[in-house]
Amino acid sequence: MTVQRWGKTSSWMILIVVAIAVGAWGASKAAKPGAASLHGVVRSATGEPLAGIPVLANRPGTNITVAAYTDQEGRYGFPSLVAGSETVSIKVAGFKPVEKSSVNVTGKKATQVDFTLQAAAPVPKEMTDSEILSALPGTVEQKRQFFLSGSQECDQCHFLDRLIKNEGRDKAGWLAIIHLMRRTATIGPPVPSGKTVEELLARTEDINNRMADYLASALGPNASKPTFQFAQRPVSDASTHLSVIMYKTPRGVDPGGDIPVGDGPHSAFTAWTKENARWFFREGAGANRGDNTFSWLHDVLPDPAAGYVFYSDQNTSILGQVDLNTGEIREFQAPVVNPEKEPGSQEISLDKDGNVWLSLTWQGSIARFDPKAEKFTGVWPVGFKNASCGFNVVDSEGSPWCRSSGGNGSISRLDLATGQFTTYSVPKALSPSPGFYGIAIDSQNRIYACEFRGGGIDRFDPKTKEFKHWNPLTPDSGPRRPSIDSQDRLWFPEFFAGNLAMFDPETEKIKEWKVPGDLYAAPYVVAVDNKGHKVWVSDFAGDFIYVFDMRTEQFTQYLLPGHDIRIRDLMVDETTNPPSVWAPDFTPPGKVVKIQAW
Repeated sequence: MTVQRWGKTSSWMILIVVAIAVGAWGASKAAKPGAASLHGVVRSATGEPLAGIPVLANRPGTNITVAAYTDQEGRYGFPSLVAGSETVSIKVAGFKPVEKSSVNVTGKKATQVDFTLQAAAPVPKEMTDSEILSALPGTVEQKRQFFLSGSQECDQCHFLDRLIKNEGRDKAGWLAIIHLMRRTATIGPPVPSGKTVEELLARTEDINNRMADYLASALGPNASKPTFQFAQRPVSDASTHLSVIMYKTPRGVDPGGDIPVGDGPHSAFTAWTKENARWFFREGAGANRGDNTFSWLHDVLPDPAAGYVFYSDQNTSILGQVDLNTGEIREFQAPVVNPEKEPGSQEISLDKDGNVWLSLTWQGSIARFDPKAEKFTGVWPVGFKNASCGFNVVDSEGSPWCRSSGGNGSISRLDLATGQFTTYSVPKALSPSPGFYGIAIDSQNRIYACEFRGGGIDRFDPKTKEFKHWNPLTPDSGPRRPSIDSQDRLWFPEFFAGNLAMFDPETEKIKEWKVPGDLYAAPYVVAVDNKGHKVWVSDFAGDFIYVFDMRTEQFTQYLLPGHDIRIRDLMVDETTNPPSVWAPDFTPPGKVVKIQAW
């Protein structure tokens, strides 16, 4: 096992972490200069105060950035900081970025730093997927169908700004790109070749032609240029009551700059190295997924009792650990079960004994980590060909379950006494093409699975060994990563429909709510805050996160403090006041993000 450690943070970081843990952000009004060591006002070029603007503070040489939001009068404020030099910046859509370095915080008298922001015209590389879809011609239904069809072929590895770079192609040109993507494997599955490729292209011929037809009409040689607009920034009073901490992980990279024309790697499978980074990734824009040179954070798990937050990495079998008392980050390499398969990890769970369970996705295995001993104490393969243990839960007896085959709709339970998995698959009669993506467990140890591909919800009862199936109100809505509340209700996002949904086991009915504000929102994951009676919802196509109030059935929309913060997981820590929500930023450089709203 390999362990890597990155140095301790300054006392500034420790103070910020402690202040937020006790709710100091929520308790102090950002608008009161006397309540903060660093404060100011943010205005437009014409002098109007700007609300809902995230102001970022970072002490040079540290990996933590803190965000405070401006109120209705454009005022922001940070809690008490120790004396030292800060870099204060604003990087928000619609305005030119601005940074003020060497801001002196005395620790005694409040330091005031005001900003005047200059408007900036939108360009494709700065647009979210939702904003790009909004700019393309066609009906909402056409674009949603394209998003549904293309999410696996295009957006799984690239952000949609890549489409604009290829505008002007006719149908044959777009079809050639689609075929190239079909032939190119993402991290995990083997690279298709020969007969397999031909069978794949034949099987997907209809959908490939429909995507090419749409792209030729929307971005073809005769199409008009798209007119881009930034999505409206939330500026309500409630939307400004947010604070964020971001811990940048050590394997991130900020190459910046443009990709050189006519100069770059000659293979679609060129490894990601720091030397190749500039060809594959630009700051503020999406890229091909990479190998373990970089961090692609997939999941997080707060452990308040131990004072840690753990994270996983899509493309490495690494368990990361952030120490909230010191700010130190450590990474632990899980044992390799099958050297011929790609590494990668996704969901993290905690059992009743304090052990951390890590899904080793492409290895088809699950690993157990002892935080006290600081080592992995076991790894168990599911045991059948092409198993993919991406998501896991732990039942009340301490036995882990994992989604062992997404395509076939299988879940597997590990018997720790024997070390063997038992696998259960949803019957074809219930769902012919389930495509499990995300599982959850209720108080009765019943396992729920969301059918991202099949569009339904399945529940497995370990007592009866039977599955039950329900269909949401919206067909092909793309249910994925769910969460269970204290009443055993299942909350889940509908990725393609832009909805939040809830299944009530008492009535066996599903209710849906449209996510507001973002026309092409793509809700990816939800997390329940039972203490606050809230449901947090991420948006994978926009720079927003949402909170749904169970009692009023109303949403509050928040702007995330950075572009392309792609969130694949949300976890709520109800031990803080207000409750804290932890999220991984999937876009390199990966960050562990802590959010509090009040």
